[in-house]
Amino acid sequence: MTSKLATAALLLSIGLAGSPVCADDIKVKVGFQPGTAPRFFVARDQNMFKKAELAAEFTRFTAGPAMLAALKGEDIDIAFMTTAPAIFGLSQGLDLKVFFIESDAADTQALVSTKQAAMKTLADQKGRRIGVTFGTSAHYALLKSLQQLKLGPDSVKILDMQPAAMLPAFIKGDIDGAWSWDPWTAKM
Repeated sequence: MTSKLATAALLLSIGLAGSPVCADDIKVKVGFQPGTAPRFFVARDQNMFKKAELAAEFTRFTAGPAMLAALKGEDIDIAFMTTAPAIFGLSQGLDLKVFFIESDAADTQALVSTKQAAMKTLADQKGRRIGVTFGTSAHYALLKSLQQLKLGPDSVKILDMQPAAMLPAFIKGDIDGAWSWDPWTAKM
């Protein structure tokens, strides 16, 4: 496993390209989330894993908590994720090795309001139905926003939703707003 991680780290950090794929390539299961940091997607789409003699199998996740569960259950070997899920995993006692941080996605966390709710400030969350995925950096951002306003979590109706379920609820007006990250915030 260590050689897999080291090879993948080098590949993703500097874009190393080696020899073509062969039968004895190292098998590696890679989990990823959609996002705005391009390095992983370029490596995947340009077959850089194969060129580095890795037979990569890719699994898409919509949020960090499910990817952390897959790491714990050894369903994946490597996870391409942002800083927050890695920190949450470490705080849960997972034996993770963080070897490369491409970017800090904290700036992509946002509260998005429906037109009907017309929230303009963080204080406008009070009393509203807010969708968020529990255990994510967006969940943390929601709780910190309430803390800044000296409001408790009970001052809003917090609904635990996966991003894919959040989008239709947002469009239909079943929630007043949502805390999420790109690409979900852009879609809302």
